[in-house]
Amino acid sequence: MNLVAKEFVSARDDHRGALVLSRFTGAARELTSAIPVNPYDVDGVADGLKLTLSLPAEEQARRMRAMRSHVAGCNVFRWAGRMLLDAAAVTTAPVRVRSSVRDAGTQDAPQSVALAAVHLTPSRMPPLRCVGAQRPFSR
Repeated sequence: MNLVAKEFVSARDDHRGALVLSRFTGAARELTSAIPVNPYDVDGVADGLKLTLSLPAEEQARRMRAMRSHVAGCNVFRWAGRMLLDAAAVTTAPVRVRSSVRDAGTQDAPQSVALAAVHLTPSRMPPLRCVGAQRPFSR
């Protein structure tokens, strides 16, 4: 449902309409100009729909411009870029941990276990270009 909300915003290049969105969706945290409702509160949903239907055209346009701006900037290119940067920043280093497992062959001496720890090294991250990230919406 998060993508459906963002697709609605992307498709409204005339800046008309309003988005009623459950406050429990991830998109509600991003699309703060939507009309948030609690889907389990029937009266609250009715109030949200009433508000939405009574919004003046200027208010609809203001809200839609804000949401379209957010959707245009936080797109799949930015998401993929962040994922690649995070992956490029991960290295492994050995860590020695004492184990409670006993080895019968060494008269109950505790064994050392080598684990991998994740270290983020931002200085080693390669530069990334998000191709098309600034491309405006058009029909």
